[in-house]
Amino acid sequence: MPAIRPEPVLDALYAAAADPAGWPAALAALADHVGAGSAMLVRNAPAGRHSTLLAVRTREDLDDLYLRRHVWNPWTRGAGRVPPSRVVAASAVADWDMVRRTEFHADILHPQGIRDMLFVTHAGFAAEGAVGGISVSLDARQADRVGAASRCLQRLAPHLSRALDLSRRFAARDRGSRQLAALLDLLPGAALLLDPRGRVSHANPAAAALLRQGDGLTVTREGGLRPAAALPAENAALTRRIARALAVAAGDPVEPGGPLCLTRPGRGPPPRRAGGARPR
Repeated sequence: MPAIRPEPVLDALYAAAADPAGWPAALAALADHVGAGSAMLVRNAPAGRHSTLLAVRTREDLDDLYLRRHVWNPWTRGAGRVPPSRVVAASAVADWDMVRRTEFHADILHPQGIRDMLFVTHAGFAAEGAVGGISVSLDARQADRVGAASRCLQRLAPHLSRALDLSRRFAARDRGSRQLAALLDLLPGAALLLDPRGRVSHANPAAAALLRQGDGLTVTREGGLRPAAALPAENAALTRRIARALAVAAGDPVEPGGPLCLTRPGRGPPPRRAGGARPR
């Protein structure tokens, strides 16, 4: 029978939303919770476009074959007719006797003992005619309890949708951060990229050299790497200026302020500026 308490699978899902490396563990926890043999996160794209598949407890060679030849099978087409976030059994959208006569069954289902599958499609995967979301597969014994498994999965559907939305948002943010980091690396002067909590997420080569020297600017390790003035007496002013820059980056109607000069012991005080780019 499917597990009753959902806490472990919910913890795994939201951990995966924050860190994509956690999705295999989340899918395995989902399969165990529902009482399924395997689970997958899939986006089936139209012909000529790139489809993606992340699966646990399936044969990797057949995962590759699926992506090459069987993306648009009777089950995929049937799932595409179901509203997002609603659980549906493959047996409810495609006749099994018809499915058994397909190459999809011969190549993918039969070798893995898959008799049925439960889908939860996700609206965010539906762009450009694609169909995707999360699914779990059932063997013949598990398929006898498809109703109970379906109800169990339906209770989790809001969390699945939320975890996928969060995962996509985090991925988009990470792509933007990587692009900005690449631009900072092209600058001849020192530049730091900070996250919304004021921690250093990237230092370009000039900034990395400056931090190694502790020349006017250094970092503390309390709660992550954070910029700090080399002279403690100047740290409060730097902290206030960074907070103001982060507020500007968040869209708050505040002025970023002018340059802030930090003392370089024995070398004079060149300006160091904490600034935030105002959203457009």
